[in-house]
Amino acid sequence: MASKMRSANDYRYVAQRGIALAHAKAGQFEQAIAFARALDSATRDYTFRALIPLLIEAGRFDDALALGRALARDYERAPAIATVGAGLLKADRKPAAAAVFREAVTVAAALPDGFFRAEGLVKIALLLPR
Repeated sequence: MASKMRSANDYRYVAQRGIALAHAKAGQFEQAIAFARALDSATRDYTFRALIPLLIEAGRFDDALALGRALARDYERAPAIATVGAGLLKADRKPAAAAVFREAVTVAAALPDGFFRAEGLVKIALLLPR
C-alpha cells in the first residue's frame, strides 16, 4: 500500500500547470506566461506545452511561438513550433504560417538523434494541410 502513495511533490507540477492555465483561461495571458517562466525546467515545459494551444486560440501567436522556442527539450520544440504554424494557417495567415513551418522543419532536421528527427518531421507533416 505504501508503494502506491504519492508525495505532495509528485503532484506539484500538475498544480502549478493548473495555476498557469487558470490565468490563461481567465484571459490573464501575461500572468500565465510569467508564472510558467518562473517554474523549474521540467514543469515549465509541461506548462508551456499546455499554454501554447490556449495562446493560439486567443490569437497570441507570437507568445505561443516564443514558448515553443523556449522549450528545454530540443525534440519538443519542432512540434510545438509547428502547432503555431497550424494555428496561423487556421487564422488564414498563410505567409506567417509558411515561415513558422519552415522554422519547425529546420529545428527538427537539426536534431542529432535520428528517431527524434523522424518523429519531429512526422508530427510536422501531420499538421500540414492536406
